[in-house]
Amino acid sequence: MNATTKCSRLYSIGIALTLFFSYASAEAGVGVWSDIANPGGKLLLRVAIDTAASPEVIYAGVEQRGVYSTADGGNTWTALPTTGLVSFSGYNQIYVDPATHTVYLAASLGLFRFNGTSWQLAVANDQRSGSQVAVVGSVIYLLSTDGFYKYDATVDAKFVPFPDNTVFIGNAPTTFAVDTTSAAAPIFYVIATDHNIYSYQTGGTTTQWNVFTTTASFGGGMPNAIAVDPAGGNGPIYVCTSTGLFNNLTKNNNGVWVNPSTFACTHLGIGKNSSVFADRNSVPGAIFQFTSAQAALASSTKVGDATNYSSAFNDFVVDPISSTIYLSNNLSVFSNTSPSQTSTWVDMSNPSGSKPTLPLSPISAMVFDPRPLTATPPARAAIIAQSQADTKIRTSADGGGTWNIFSDAGAPTTIPKKFVVDPNATSGKGVYMITGVDQYVYFWSGVTWTTDPSFTNAHVLDITIDTKGTQSTLYASTQSDNAIYQSVRTASGSCVNTPCWKSTGGTTTHPNPALAFDVATGVIYAGDSVQGVIKSADGGATWLPFDTGLAGFHDTTTKLAIDVSATPHTLYALNSAGLQAISTVGVNTAWQNVNPSGTVTDFFIDQATTPTNTIYAVNKSGNLYWKQGGNWSLFAPPLLAATNHTFIMAVSPDSIPTILLSTNDANSSYRLQAYTFGGVPSISAVAPNTGPISGGTAVKITGSGFTPDTQVTIGGVRLPIITFMNSGEVDVTTEAVASAGAADVVVNNYRGNANTSSGGFTFTAVTPPTAATVATYPKTNSPPGSPKQSGCNSTNHQMPSNSVAIIFMLFCAWCVRRKKTNLQ
Repeated sequence: MNATTKCSRLYSIGIALTLFFSYASAEAGVGVWSDIANPGGKLLLRVAIDTAASPEVIYAGVEQRGVYSTADGGNTWTALPTTGLVSFSGYNQIYVDPATHTVYLAASLGLFRFNGTSWQLAVANDQRSGSQVAVVGSVIYLLSTDGFYKYDATVDAKFVPFPDNTVFIGNAPTTFAVDTTSAAAPIFYVIATDHNIYSYQTGGTTTQWNVFTTTASFGGGMPNAIAVDPAGGNGPIYVCTSTGLFNNLTKNNNGVWVNPSTFACTHLGIGKNSSVFADRNSVPGAIFQFTSAQAALASSTKVGDATNYSSAFNDFVVDPISSTIYLSNNLSVFSNTSPSQTSTWVDMSNPSGSKPTLPLSPISAMVFDPRPLTATPPARAAIIAQSQADTKIRTSADGGGTWNIFSDAGAPTTIPKKFVVDPNATSGKGVYMITGVDQYVYFWSGVTWTTDPSFTNAHVLDITIDTKGTQSTLYASTQSDNAIYQSVRTASGSCVNTPCWKSTGGTTTHPNPALAFDVATGVIYAGDSVQGVIKSADGGATWLPFDTGLAGFHDTTTKLAIDVSATPHTLYALNSAGLQAISTVGVNTAWQNVNPSGTVTDFFIDQATTPTNTIYAVNKSGNLYWKQGGNWSLFAPPLLAATNHTFIMAVSPDSIPTILLSTNDANSSYRLQAYTFGGVPSISAVAPNTGPISGGTAVKITGSGFTPDTQVTIGGVRLPIITFMNSGEVDVTTEAVASAGAADVVVNNYRGNANTSSGGFTFTAVTPPTAATVATYPKTNSPPGSPKQSGCNSTNHQMPSNSVAIIFMLFCAWCVRRKKTNLQ
């Protein structure tokens, strides 16, 4: 490899590392999606109990959301602040110190401790990954991927090996249990990947881990979980293995291991009176209880399975005081206060059954009602959604926190395929629904759902609304007679004309379930199975082709929408070829493929953002993209759902908006996800606060309320390079400005919720480069005060002041050339 190639590759590696760490920093602490179909938390991976609190507090770690707690059996869940929590995934354990009630979160990005208001690394500047933690006295013990560690604040500056990790080199520990019968000399038991169990007693005679037992004690079975009975005195210890559940009554490496159960297990818990709870691999999702305290435990009782808690569990813990089991799965946290064969499991996200939730099934249709239903700020747009499980329509006015049945009065029993809300209608009225089977249009009058008998056989495909003026005009495309119908409504939803729906006179010949209305121009656009897209400028009386160059199968066009912030307006169409766009001016303007990536299943144009509207598109791979006048960008916070799902979406019209995404296919485990943008941010410091007008200054802005969508302008120039670090910091790079002087720093979140630091940054003038300084000496003279020179100094010399740099560069070039020559 020659020197030039080596330098080039090193430069490339440097760029790659810079990009990697920039990305990692930008993704840390990003906003999170919430599964709001069952408020109280979903995708619950870890659960813990603060048994010393009164009443007991349950903590649940929720992937992509943070940690939640409840002290009333699940009636209310409180989200712990996420400030300082840089990890929203890779949760391995939640642990509560029974002495101090401190909550710890062992995660792949470190061990975090909650101080009551924010999260911080349990040991400052030590981001060692943690898979399991325990606190004995004031000492923190941490199981990591490369060994076992401790931190004693009185003697340790960071986590140190405990007592040493020689035995775990190439033999990673996987889980551990601690016997605190003697608080001054606790005994630790660790299962490692070589399937042996190691032990160490603090203050003992040895300074290293000893083999406590091998797989031979379990008939060759591999140990999966280990627990020590806290009420057992000098025993027993329990181990779940691939060959069954074993116990050692004497807790001695020479003691006898008893096999009370021959079925394999992976989870263990110990309750009151030394009762033992374990799963059974042959019965997925089932939990069994062994009630014979400290004995052979030959008999067991199944206390629950997937039919009790709707899904297999991710984790369960047992309250050692009451034997209450708390179980977490992808749906909720479930509890069983008196485990038995006939006992009841309670869904802690809905313990009393009084909070209607969206049942576990795909969401077929949803919409935001732009008229706030709550008078107390911040007013929230209501969500209207329907679940395919029971076909009931529900509404939420608090972003999915609680759900109420909309109304069953007059409601059809068939599944709706679309909701449309008339923003001009009186609050509580003006909601329209198209049913999916018979394709009727139902109207919510505020009291009951009704349908116009003269319009019931029209087989409606789509509805769009002209909202100009005090009255709204609805347009509906139909399949039965290939016509466009019109209905003019008052604010109360009453029909102005008789009949309520009447044909516009024109026919679309080959209608598709896609309509769009341009409020500014009054033009209606409709999908056509043969011609692609057609338009009408006279209310549907006549229709003209709107370019036949639309790619894909025209009969697959499922949605049309117009970006009215573009000049001229832009029409978007979604069909089998993806997302396409065309200018609304001119008949022969070409359609452009604007598909971001993958198979797009839905898109949405947010008409409330400035200066241009924001467009979202979601694909089957679970990636959400957005753009505002430029190119597509991947929305930073990842979705909760897995890939290969059909998503539908909506964006609320609130000043602090919410994105709703739903998987409406039968394979989806998640139903309705929400992402709420940040409110008004604040600026506390700008550092550095000066830089040249030529730009390029790296600036750190600290404050609060920052989100991944945060935008920054300095000196009136919007900055394209913004790195979101966390809710308290964004890093930017200044752009060039025209003149020097103090400039305002403006930080704004979505839809212009802004905060300004007046004169927060000062641009300084750039001094123009000057000619190289030249010293000219007469031929016969030397510089003043110098001895007389001769030879090469006897002529005039012009030595530039930057000559050292030039000489060094020439020297480097000579070295590279010489190296290349030698290699040849």
